[in-house]
Amino acid sequence: MTIHLTVKAFILLCADTHLRNDDRFADLLLQKGIVSYDFKSEVGAIKLLAGEGEQLAKGLLLDEIALVVNRYSVKEIFLVSHSDCGAYGGSGKFSSDSEERQFHQAELHRAASLVTKKFPKLKVRQFFAQVDSGEINSLEEIER
Repeated sequence: MTIHLTVKAFILLCADTHLRNDDRFADLLLQKGIVSYDFKSEVGAIKLLAGEGEQLAKGLLLDEIALVVNRYSVKEIFLVSHSDCGAYGGSGKFSSDSEERQFHQAELHRAASLVTKKFPKLKVRQFFAQVDSGEINSLEEIER
């Protein structure tokens, strides 16, 4: 007997533990109606997809997305970036919260463009998590 599993969404996020292990993150997803999901956490996940370097790592990450999309009949992918991301040098790299948010928004757009190109049938949503003192304060959906 074959069991066909379905997951509404696949969430790709950074491996920072305050995202993966914070109950507030799950609560924020629930508030946005996201109840059926699987996730992959990877150090600098959005940076890998958005950047020009690390082609091998980017390819492996896209292969993993393809596997999950096909295995679980995923219809949506959520790309999650966050403030104070160590892969980008942390919040100290930016002169203001606004500059940091704009930077992450541009990175999310680049990553979303790649995912849309590779998986045109998927709905791609982008989120930015504001992290202060190790706590997630908000999860904002970024429009394309």
